[in-house]
Amino acid sequence: MAGRAKAKIGSVVRVPLPDGMFGYGVVLEEPLVAFVDHHDAGGNVDVRVMATKARAFRIWVHNIPMSKGLWPVIGHIEPTAEDREPVTFFKKDPLKGTFSLVVGGQATPATLEQCQGVERAAVWEAQHVVDRLVDHFAGRPNRWVESLRAR
Repeated sequence: MAGRAKAKIGSVVRVPLPDGMFGYGVVLEEPLVAFVDHHDAGGNVDVRVMATKARAFRIWVHNIPMSKGLWPVIGHIEPTAEDREPVTFFKKDPLKGTFSLVVGGQATPATLEQCQGVERAAVWEAQHVVDRLVDHFAGRPNRWVESLRAR
């Protein structure tokens, strides 16, 4: 069964959403996953279509939902050029309050202004990803994104 296949680069995973719909992610270099700007009722999905869809966001994700089959692997695609682009995250030192931008594991000092609108370096839990996908498709702000923004 495809759902128990081990997730690897290019694996397309199906993410169950609470409204009976499904979101999709493309596994990139662990722990990075690109979530596709597409959701549906989870019928016979041609995973090749996922290569043509825009990406809603790319974030680091704990591998538990994939390794336990909660987000089953439904096929494989070649990651897009966008998927292969380095992702920029920001970090804030909790003691000093200083910011840095992280690209490909390399951190450089940054200002608060440079970090605004940039994804915080964080590894997301499955339920928080589901919440974010639901909010994304509903067109509303996500509380987890808001709580992690640079300030």
